[in-house]
Amino acid sequence: MLAGPKNPHVTHFIPIFSYYGAPSDPSDERIADGKVMSYRDLPPGNMKTKEQKEFGLPLNYFEDGKQYNALEGLRNCTKPKLFFYGVQDDMNDPEDVKKAYEESAEPKMINALNSDHDYRYHPEIVEEADQVIGKFLDKFS
Repeated sequence: MLAGPKNPHVTHFIPIFSYYGAPSDPSDERIADGKVMSYRDLPPGNMKTKEQKEFGLPLNYFEDGKQYNALEGLRNCTKPKLFFYGVQDDMNDPEDVKKAYEESAEPKMINALNSDHDYRYHPEIVEEADQVIGKFLDKFS
């Protein structure tokens, strides 16, 4: 959402459970060797796996992110935008997604998914998102 408004190769935006501002400060227990450690499920990614992929983001990613806010670009961007939020999302506040939608220029759409942040674990939610995306692209392509 930061680079897209000015990039002519970006024709549409579809942020899913996305936040428009700086990343949250990491908790101390997640910091190791100058990186913030995270863990993700292994492919195919549609279920929680016992084995996890570990990856680290450098601390300067979080510091650098504090200087950016995508709202300014979204306010002036006339490219079609489809915002998704999870009504039970505990990582990105649905109200933040709604704010980005409200402040964005037209054309735009918003869709609530009855899911927590890990919607990929729910095939019916993935299918719903796919259907909404298809209709959005049909309408704005």
